[in-house]
Amino acid sequence: MRSHASMNKYRSTGRADANRQGFSDRSLRTSVSRGELAKIRRGAYGGPIEQLPPASQHRALVVATARELGPSTVISDWSAAVMHGLPVHVSLLTQVRVIRSGTCSNVAGRPTLARKANLQPHEVVLIDGVPCTSLARTVFDLAGTDHFPDALAIADAALRAGMSADDLPVGGRASARRALVTEHANPFRESYLESYSFARLIQLGMPLPELQPKLLGATGLLLGRGDFLWRDQGVIGEVDGLTKYTGAYGKSPEQTISDEKNRHQNIEFDGWVVVRWGFALMRGHQRGFADRIQAALARGAALPAPRSRILTPDDPEWHEWHPSGR
Repeated sequence: MRSHASMNKYRSTGRADANRQGFSDRSLRTSVSRGELAKIRRGAYGGPIEQLPPASQHRALVVATARELGPSTVISDWSAAVMHGLPVHVSLLTQVRVIRSGTCSNVAGRPTLARKANLQPHEVVLIDGVPCTSLARTVFDLAGTDHFPDALAIADAALRAGMSADDLPVGGRASARRALVTEHANPFRESYLESYSFARLIQLGMPLPELQPKLLGATGLLLGRGDFLWRDQGVIGEVDGLTKYTGAYGKSPEQTISDEKNRHQNIEFDGWVVVRWGFALMRGHQRGFADRIQAALARGAALPAPRSRILTPDDPEWHEWHPSGR
């Protein structure tokens, strides 16, 4: 049997191409049953993708589906966001999203969601040979959806990726939704969870925090940096993701937990109230999320003002500050 090394986890091969490479239909079926190959969609095979992150699995599906698309079809919306490397929640990746200039219909063998729209030439780019909506057009389209937290996360990530603030979305049928995204988009939110948190605070009518505060002690050394700052109430907000506890950032989970505990204690010792939350609370129990924030703000307001010096991205020193205090 031929080696399947050419069918890597990010690429897929059509059945006809595989046959031409010497892979029979029987060998393909056998390799799928053994877990050596994955059937990405009908007539398309690739390396096993089950253990890949959902975005990588969706990217493989997009690339495989693109072979079946006509010349007037462009990958769009959440699928285009994945192709651009923007953060998309798995719940939004159930279908390959496309824009067609002609008749809209699904691609056989795997669900697609097509809509009709006219795209300008500058609104289409090639990513790994796949025609996708441009970064700015993708942000424009998603900002008009009713998924505001996810749309804000897309806009924040696009700005971090280098998109100009001048390209933030305006106008269109959903102009009010786009205006809300444009008003609050900010590249200093560094993760999907931070963007989602900020959007939830807006939706819940909560006081909006400053971003990425650096807290310096009396000697000028860093006590810690938070995700969010409610300055007047003396509260630091932290959204907890799981990635940093997996060793993905070069530290063992045990070291990461120890460092987080020490940082938390240093900040609290200097007079701050620290409030933490995770994605499950924001997404599944919004009232509980609001109650947690409100309780922290009330507790902080009743305490003496913290002693730390505060730097935020609006301060020139925030960008120049060095951990040694210089």
